[in-house]
Amino acid sequence: MTNQIDTDAKELIQTKYGYGQQHIISLNDGTLYAVHINDSDNIEIHTSDDNGSTWILNETFIVDYPYYLCLTKSENDDIFLSYVEKNSSPYNIKIKRLKSGSGEDWTEIFSYSESTESTNEYRPTALITYNRAINRLHVFWTDNDSGNIIKNQYSTDDGDNWSSVNNYNEGTSGNYTMKLFGIDTHPSTGYVYLYHQVLSLFDPRTEIFDENGTRIGYEADQSSYDSHGGTLVIDSNGDRWQIFIADGNKLYVIKNDESLSKKWDGDIYDGMITAGIDGNDYLYIFFTAETDDKCYLYKKTYTWGSIPLAFTNNDGLRPSCEQHSRANSDKLNVVFFTN
Repeated sequence: MTNQIDTDAKELIQTKYGYGQQHIISLNDGTLYAVHINDSDNIEIHTSDDNGSTWILNETFIVDYPYYLCLTKSENDDIFLSYVEKNSSPYNIKIKRLKSGSGEDWTEIFSYSESTESTNEYRPTALITYNRAINRLHVFWTDNDSGNIIKNQYSTDDGDNWSSVNNYNEGTSGNYTMKLFGIDTHPSTGYVYLYHQVLSLFDPRTEIFDENGTRIGYEADQSSYDSHGGTLVIDSNGDRWQIFIADGNKLYVIKNDESLSKKWDGDIYDGMITAGIDGNDYLYIFFTAETDDKCYLYKKTYTWGSIPLAFTNNDGLRPSCEQHSRANSDKLNVVFFTN
């Protein structure tokens, strides 16, 4: 079932990064929240309480040219939205919260200024995730002015207080810049898995951080590939699924630290890919094909489907799905855009 959320979404171009983040979530009672940038460069939040049949505008945030939107939620349905303001340097990494059952409005709970050069390639990217194992909110972002540095902080009280900043210097010398593609947490260890790439050097891989934000290693290194977008999702067994576009914009998947597997040989638009896990631990991959602009679904149950199937009849641009569905739900919600 497809239903229209809004008519004023901003038309965005292809990019290797920025679309794989979670732009829709469902609460424990089934209420849906979706986020997008409108054609006035403001952020809009929309909600639905009838499984997506109808939508209403929940909030509009007037900000300075936002990008890299990311939604997540806590176990008790506190909602968190992160984004980066890009109007000028320093760039501001922000997180807003809608606290469940409190009657409060959206509140800013995090702001960090990151100085950087004015070119697009050097602008910071940021992602948030809620740690299901230990009920902890994490924010990770890039500092490309001081080197290829990943910074992070965490909160144990849903954003009221924050840890000090942790730094991990990727160590690459030269004028390179790092972009974050996807983030998720391990359901038992609480480790944070962060999929990223140093642009111009290829080398997409997943960095592993402990629950306190200290980097402890990496996996799924693909130094011979230039990723054109991707994401990361972890199922209830702790299996990590790194999904990305590479090698002439084909679809590739890596499970944990195993061998790379090509799953589709068609052409996919840069960055237009997303993935999620439902309550049965089935994996869903949505992407937009260059041949017809349709959104396609490739699904893994106990085995992979034979081929991806068209999910939309017409345009299905920049898809973004829930990273994890509600418990025991066999449905996964996805948003996409049309021209």
